[in-house]
Amino acid sequence: MKMYAKQYPVALMSKLIGISSSGYYKWLKNEPKKQLHKYNLDVEIKKSFTKSFMTYGSPRIAQDLSKDGIECSKTTIARRMRKLILVARPKRKYVLTTDSNHIFKMAKNLLDRNFNVDQPNTVWVSDITYIRFKNRWLYLTTFIDLADRMVVGWSLSHNMTTEDTVIKAFEHGVLNRGIGHKSKLMIHSDRGVQYASIQFRS
Repeated sequence: MKMYAKQYPVALMSKLIGISSSGYYKWLKNEPKKQLHKYNLDVEIKKSFTKSFMTYGSPRIAQDLSKDGIECSKTTIARRMRKLILVARPKRKYVLTTDSNHIFKMAKNLLDRNFNVDQPNTVWVSDITYIRFKNRWLYLTTFIDLADRMVVGWSLSHNMTTEDTVIKAFEHGVLNRGIGHKSKLMIHSDRGVQYASIQFRS
């Protein structure tokens, strides 16, 4: 009716489809409020969906919105999500970054939890962690000097190969701190395959 209101009288159209003119005008008055409500709801749904790294479906989003005082049924949210083309993806709860089940030689624990170091470039500690970015995992490798707690070397990679993680981060640290071949520098890490590999040890 709204579409053809300029072409045909409202009273005539109301009579043809069996509704009252007053009912139509009441609907017309409330329509902008409904559209605004839908828009605001869509904004909150997208905010919750993005915050969850695109893993929340309608039930979890309904719970999330409820915490902020926005009460909406999961059926309505599911309908709005379809309209917005928001599809929840399975969430990987944990990414294993330490694989100690390998054939490489294990180094002795020379540090033995003595984390108080006075001289820089005496002991560096290293680890690999993961960061979720745009629904994919990135792997951050860092080397930290125990004396001044500075990050001396780091690398950010799309994979967990020795070359792209510990080798790159270590070379970055060596360059930053001017480490030579005769250095007595000790490296302390977990027993993961990247650190135990022949490539890194050599």
